[in-house]
Amino acid sequence: ALVDGCVRLLRRWGCYVWRQNTGGSRYGKPGEPIRWVRFGQRGISDILGWTKEGLGVAVECKRPGGRIRPGQQEFVNELAERGGFGCMVHSIDDLQGLWAIYQLRRSLRHASPQNG
Repeated sequence: ALVDGCVRLLRRWGCYVWRQNTGGSRYGKPGEPIRWVRFGQRGISDILGWTKEGLGVAVECKRPGGRIRPGQQEFVNELAERGGFGCMVHSIDDLQGLWAIYQLRRSLRHASPQNG
């Protein structure tokens, strides 16, 4: 429910985003060797996409009390360092607050004398 709610909200804000499923599955018929197939990149966020300005979006969604794994933190940090919106949220309220901060920082950067 959290991932779907975040996707809907980001889309309302003009972002092009999708749920990025990752994981793995075992395959093999009885009597044959079992093989493990991984889907997606390890550490990639639950939601990926870009803003209407073309900047990357990555949102890792966790249940209340859930903790982000090191690979997931590295992924959102890397995106944020490159100017995109990368974060971890426990709720829609978290997403709204972090998005507001992101937008404020972007507007301040564009308004600085160095950029104009």
